Amino acid sequence: MKRASDRGASFRRLSRAGRLLAWALGLAACGASRDEPRPVTVAVVTTPSGFGFQLDASPGVRINARLKPTLELASGGTVAFNAGRLTPDSTYFVDPPRADLPGTPKRVAGTLRVSVCHAAASTCQTVVIPIDQAVP
Repeated sequence: MKRASDRGASFRRLSRAGRLLAWALGLAACGASRDEPRPVTVAVVTTPSGFGFQLDASPGVRINARLKPTLELASGGTVAFNAGRLTPDSTYFVDPPRADLPGTPKRVAGTLRVSVCHAAASTCQTVVIPIDQAVP
C-alpha cells in the first residue's frame, strides 16, 4: 500500500503533466480559432464553352503566373488556369485566372494547387484546395 506522501507525489506529477497538456491544448485552440482569410477563393463562372472556375486573390496576395494554378481532377486529368494579362515581368496574374472545364459534368472533384505570394513575404507558398463542386 502506498503511503500518503507517495500518492501526493504521484498527484503532483500528474497535475504537472495535466497542466502542461491543458496549456498545449489551449495554445492549439487559440491558433485554430483565428479566422485567417483564405489567400484564394474559387468561384464557378460561365464561359463560352459552358462553365469553369475563377480564382480571386485576397487583398495583399498575388497569384504566381510562373507556376500556373492547376486543378488535378479526381478522374485523372488536369486543367490549367490562365488569364489575359500578366504583370510586365510575367510573374503574377493581373486578371483573375480562369479555367474552362471540358464537357458538361454534373460534379467536379479534384485538388487545386495554387502558388500564392503575400506582399510582405519574399517567397511564395503553394496552397492546396480540395474541390468537390456541383455544377449548375
